[in-house]
Amino acid sequence: MYINDLPLCSKFKTILYADDTYLSLSHSSLSTLQSMVNNDLLKVHDWMSLNKLSITYAKSMYLLAGKKIQSNLADFLVRLGNHQIKREQSAKYLGVIVDESLIGRHM
Repeated sequence: MYINDLPLCSKFKTILYADDTYLSLSHSSLSTLQSMVNNDLLKVHDWMSLNKLSITYAKSMYLLAGKKIQSNLADFLVRLGNHQIKREQSAKYLGVIVDESLIGRHM
């Protein structure tokens, strides 16, 4: 219950489950998406700080999905506070493994 108002601090679609949080955003332009993600992560970081909550940066990651994921990815950087978040090709969420190619084929 303590974090139920987290979705109100940003434009992210937010899914909360126990101690896991899944944030998602979409946009057709990678550069716009990067800007949106980083701006909203600043809001999430500020919300976490104000509520005296910590983030496990080592477990934080992002995944890109869609038709344009192969181009210009070297420049796509995601930051949370002073930490650069690592990009993964796949992620396990609630027991289901999701990968970029699986999602990209269905978009």
